[in-house]
Amino acid sequence: MVKKIIMHEKALKTLDSANHLFSAGYIDSATSRFYYAAYQAVVYRLGKNGLRYSDLSDDVTYWKHSLVIDNASLIRGRKKEDRAFLVELFDLRVKADYDIISVKDVELKASIKEIEKFVKELIA
Repeated sequence: MVKKIIMHEKALKTLDSANHLFSAGYIDSATSRFYYAAYQAVVYRLGKNGLRYSDLSDDVTYWKHSLVIDNASLIRGRKKEDRAFLVELFDLRVKADYDIISVKDVELKASIKEIEKFVKELIA
């Protein structure tokens, strides 16, 4: 039997995976995982606040990244701060996943503690 994983558990596992990848020197992969840990934590918090993606948009069938980022103000009431943080992480993830030039460890290292704090605060 497959155990259903709750989104906050998934966010913690993704965060742990990101840290392991970063420690092993896989910076692009770690960058992607750190972004997804934050994304999963926001999705969890929106759901915990009683929201579904269909409550926020009529034309989506899942938690689109833009929908999650644009509704960041609903999670902690820090509209500009949370949205800017998620946009920065998303942009870094896009660079990690699609650019020819890799993310430098210093680009990511400066944000790791903030990402961890953000994820843990949202899933608490």
